[in-house]
Amino acid sequence: MAGPTAGEAARRPPDLVLDIRTSRALADLEMDEADIAIRFGSGRWPRLNARMLFEEEFFAVCSQQFVREYGLESPADLARAPLVIPDTPPWSIWFEAAGLAPVDPAHTFLVDDAELALQAAIDGLAAALVRRDWAAHDMAAGRLVSPFPVAARTGVGCYLVWRDGNARAAEIRPSATGSRRSLEPWRDPPP
Repeated sequence: MAGPTAGEAARRPPDLVLDIRTSRALADLEMDEADIAIRFGSGRWPRLNARMLFEEEFFAVCSQQFVREYGLESPADLARAPLVIPDTPPWSIWFEAAGLAPVDPAHTFLVDDAELALQAAIDGLAAALVRRDWAAHDMAAGRLVSPFPVAARTGVGCYLVWRDGNARAAEIRPSATGSRRSLEPWRDPPP
């Protein structure tokens, strides 16, 4: 996600220093030297301004062979196919987004790792519920397909955040707009 944004920021005024650091820990914008951070959540953090970059959406993905093997013609057909059950979100939100009642799938694989879920889908073992950015590379390479244009939203997303009273806020707002624009291809439902 930082790639396109970093490229755009590199063309900004020379007094704007771009220092990208990745961490699973939340950046403390009160104590750190960072002016902005990217956070995942509801968009509400004390003393921080937040601008949504994208809302989290999950799609069903599987191999083309899996589509043929289980005769997937409608979202309801996934109820009788093996499904990878992730820690979060539950398949029930996807079935609800497809206009169906939650189902008890015929066969399941429980996993706590997105890469394992993707690999199970690539190997034709099950359909997986994943974010588009997790599966984009495998979809572009033809290893995965999204058999139905159904996106399940979780109510959380990815946000650009900055502290209240940040004197550089005028420079941050255009960065947020550019970041959202650079992420647009990731927001479209899979083909």
